[in-house]
Amino acid sequence: MADLLGVYLSNPEEYRLQVQYMARAIEDDAPAAGTFVDTMVEESEAIFRAGAADGSMRPSSDPRALAVLNLLVALGLLTMAPPMARALGHEHFGPEVLQRMAVPALELYTRGLYTDDTLAKAAQDAWAARRAPQQEG
Repeated sequence: MADLLGVYLSNPEEYRLQVQYMARAIEDDAPAAGTFVDTMVEESEAIFRAGAADGSMRPSSDPRALAVLNLLVALGLLTMAPPMARALGHEHFGPEVLQRMAVPALELYTRGLYTDDTLAKAAQDAWAARRAPQQEG
């Protein structure tokens, strides 16, 4: 993580241009962007499965969907950087915005958001109830 952050901080402008290019390719649904997204989902899913297996991550009921959700959050950062920076009181996305977002993001991923699993259980029960009548018919 420190190495990646060091590369970014050594030349944030170059990184910004690369991110703008990738964000535009994703928005335009360019073939290269599709390959990028597919690869990121595959790699993320593998990381989540390996992390659950070695105990460094909590297991997921659906590692593939978790990988897609994680990528969606990351792509949101790419495609929404200007309004996100403004919402945090900055004129442009840069190291200051990244610094402000880093710890809260890692808190969310490390500790989670909710203190119990009430909402997750309610969602599972609601989906199970919806499937039950369809299976009977």
